[in-house]
Amino acid sequence: PCREGKERIWQAIELLRPLVEANPGFTLARSILGRALMATGDLQGAREHLEARPEVALLQPELALVYLKLGLRDQAMQELERIQANGRKGFGTAYDEATIYTALGDLDKACERLEHALTDGSVLINWMRLDPRMDALRGRKCFGDVERRLYGGQ
Repeated sequence: PCREGKERIWQAIELLRPLVEANPGFTLARSILGRALMATGDLQGAREHLEARPEVALLQPELALVYLKLGLRDQAMQELERIQANGRKGFGTAYDEATIYTALGDLDKACERLEHALTDGSVLINWMRLDPRMDALRGRKCFGDVERRLYGGQ
């Protein structure tokens, strides 16, 4: 991130730490804090907060991504399986899966999951243009196809 982006990440961390300390079960705040810590390179801090979530809602793939960055592939694959199990229960998880497959370097599988995210109810697919986790897919045909279908050629 640029200097301004880094400052905002630190502002978010300063805001979220006391909030999470006062409300340990506030899953979304803990998830965002974990993601912000990951952006600063504090992978252990991110792991601590992401593992402490009593449940996982939005930002499901973050723990798997931290595990991958820490070289803990087996744990990341367990997280991927947990996310896929949620998908089998009817939750929109294909976009989350696409971010993990992208991090794994399996871009064909990431493309497949990104395309499926158009129809499975994945909430965060609307952020694909801005999501740095999708950078490796930019320029691929699948990304352009999904982008056109999602945004209608805008």
